[in-house]
Amino acid sequence: MLATEDDDAQVKPVYGSGWKRCRLKHLGKALIGLTYSPDDVVDPGMGYPVLRANNIQNGRLHPDGIIYVDARVPERLRLREGDILICSRNGSRHLIGKNGKVTREFSGMTFGAFNTVVRSDSADFLYWVLQSSIFEEQTGAYLTSTINQLTVTTLNNLSVLVPDLETQRQIADFLDRETARIDLLIEKKQRLVALLDCRYDALRESILALDDNIFPKRSMRWLARVGSGDFLPNEKMSPNKSPDNPFPVVGGNGTMAYTNRSNSPPGTLVIGRVGALCGNVHFYDISSWVTDNALIVRLISKDILPRYAFEIFVSARLNEKANKNAQPLITGETIKRVTLRLPDPGEQERRVASLELLTTQLTELKERILSSITLLKEYRSALITAAVTGQIDVQTYGRSGTVDRRLDAIQEEMEA
Repeated sequence: MLATEDDDAQVKPVYGSGWKRCRLKHLGKALIGLTYSPDDVVDPGMGYPVLRANNIQNGRLHPDGIIYVDARVPERLRLREGDILICSRNGSRHLIGKNGKVTREFSGMTFGAFNTVVRSDSADFLYWVLQSSIFEEQTGAYLTSTINQLTVTTLNNLSVLVPDLETQRQIADFLDRETARIDLLIEKKQRLVALLDCRYDALRESILALDDNIFPKRSMRWLARVGSGDFLPNEKMSPNKSPDNPFPVVGGNGTMAYTNRSNSPPGTLVIGRVGALCGNVHFYDISSWVTDNALIVRLISKDILPRYAFEIFVSARLNEKANKNAQPLITGETIKRVTLRLPDPGEQERRVASLELLTTQLTELKERILSSITLLKEYRSALITAAVTGQIDVQTYGRSGTVDRRLDAIQEEMEA
């Protein structure tokens, strides 16, 4: 339920002045976007630029994917600097409510009918209210598994705590400054994760590299047999492992359930056959049931060890070799075409051990970095909600060093 205008039970502002609770419709206007048909879409630069939900990313607007339409756009649907663009209808429930503030770059463009704009003199403050958990909680009450839309009526009736204009400005300035610092830290850590991934790929390739003059190329066609898994009805699967259902049911993306039967022995290589993630490689050292969404690779030569074959297939980037004319598809022939150079089994074991050590080390480091990113995002969200509800004094909070100490603590936790 949305709070009523006279309901002050949940949150009572402590800092700032002039706080009152009112409906969003008393603070501005909500406008539904432009309706157009696929026939109205024209080449870039030949019509009016239209922003859609995909242009809203992480609380900001991005130009990638802007479309152009040959249509008449009313003045009221032309975006103005400071407008707040909200995704109000979408097939994906979690995208409903995501929003971004219109900057000068996007001023004058229009927006599609699956979006709504909030236009207000208090937009700088309201933007941060709409970025807070308060907005998520209120709008979430109106979304169900069958209704994925945020109507103008719902937006207009949102209950918002609003201080006087000077306090609004102080809160908006504070959040602009402090969230920018947090966002910069998050961006740096995300770049570090990407660099670690690149470093990992380079190191694993160097571990697997062999001298061309000593080790001739061999084909998987003569080292393995490839076949499809088997269909298993849902009633034969259990979501949890138990003594009655000890065998993993393996699909294209790995374990999906458990069952009481198996069609593959220990040491089986499984490769996703169909879908966007086809080419995923899995190794099972226990008996399993492989479904018809995956391919079973059985080695027929003692020259190659199963774990070494697994690493070779991972390095082969099979997804990039998929037939993508329609639905992405990996065939047995794709796998048989993989070529490799084979050292003796003892050397294979040493290289696999080196790869496993590398994977363990980099995975642990990545997990610490990703955990710190999660903490930064949680702190950012909490800071926004505290500021827009008057729970912190934004005039002194930054100068007191509280933000610095919290960010330092998150960094120290990652490095521990």
